This record gives sequence, structure tokens and C-alpha cells, in this order.
Amino acid sequence: MKSRATEFGLWAVALLSLGVTGAIWWRTFRSRTAAGAAVWPAPSPAPRPSADSLAILTSRIVDGDVFRLDRKPAAAPYRVARDSAVASAPAPAPPPKPVLSLVGIVGGPPWAALVDGIPAHDGTMLVHASDTVGALRVTRVTSRSVTITGLDTVWHLTTKEN
Repeated sequence: MKSRATEFGLWAVALLSLGVTGAIWWRTFRSRTAAGAAVWPAPSPAPRPSADSLAILTSRIVDGDVFRLDRKPAAAPYRVARDSAVASAPAPAPPPKPVLSLVGIVGGPPWAALVDGIPAHDGTMLVHASDTVGALRVTRVTSRSVTITGLDTVWHLTTKEN
């Protein structure tokens, strides 16, 4: 019996606090009024400039070199390359292909190769099958040879026979 009275009291407190909270919330939002919209009159349109004033302003901008710190024209004139000049220019030479050499084969299956001449690498480099070094890809390494592809070339390097 005592537990029912306690439960009833707790429900009464919960409902009373809910009602008080709702009343406070209602008063708070009901008493607020929105501030009046601050609307200013639109500015009158500017008068249309005459053709003479536009010419004067244009010459002032062009002659003033507004995008230069010293406000003076550049010493070297700017010239746009013509299509004919671009077409007549020789195409740049492709970069030279590297000179690769096989120093040796290391290990057992799977094999690894010691290769000299790989671009951007000084000295000898250890490579395995399916390695990619720069623009070169090692496609196959056997006990006596290595195959490297890239730069539109296939190198098949073999060990020297004594």
C-alpha cells in the first residue's frame, strides 16, 4: 500500500512539473513580439553616364596601369604567340631512354634482380617481378634474365656467361 502512495506522489510531482514548465514556456514565447522589419528605401538609380565620360574613364584606367605597383607600362611588350608560330616550332625531343644493365640475380624462386641504370636511382637497385619503379615495370624475373617494360620499350636483360 505504501508503494502505491509513493508511486502516486511521484506521478503527481512529474505532472505538476510538466505543467509548470509548459506554462513558463508559453509565457516566454507568447510575450515576445517580433521586431519590426528594418526596411530602407531603395537608392535612386544612378544617372546613365555619357559616352565622353566613359572614354575618359577608360583612358584613365588603361594609361594608369592599375595592376602594376609602379603604375608604368612594362619594359617588354606582351605578345601573344600566333597559331602559325606554334605550329612551326619543332616538337621537343623525347627524354633519352635509360641504359639498363643486369648486375645479377639473387635468391631462389621467387627470383630478384640487381639492375643498374634505373632513372632517378643511383647505383644498383634490387627489383622483383611486378615491381614498378618510376615509369618502368619489371614484368618477369627468372634465374638467368629479367624483363622490364616502359617508355615504349621492352628490355630483356640476361646474365653474362663465363
